[in-house]
Amino acid sequence: HGAIDRLIVTQDVVTAVDYKSNRMVPATPAEVPEGILRQMAAYVCALERIYPNRTIKAAVLYTHTPSLFELSDDTLAPHKRSLLGVE
Repeated sequence: HGAIDRLIVTQDVVTAVDYKSNRMVPATPAEVPEGILRQMAAYVCALERIYPNRTIKAAVLYTHTPSLFELSDDTLAPHKRSLLGVE
């Protein structure tokens, strides 16, 4: 049961931000744990259905440092395909 911590909706873009309080903070978006990437991909898939005419973005905010990582479409694509049953 996930919930998007912050949803920013504008006329053209919807951004889902998930807050993480982990003490171990990745140095780069490429180091974000796979479980978090799957979670964010699920949010993006749902938001694409809710807001079909808007660009959907996803980001993770690590509150300990604080560090904000925007997750690219390329980063989330394999996880979205897995969720949708497409390899």
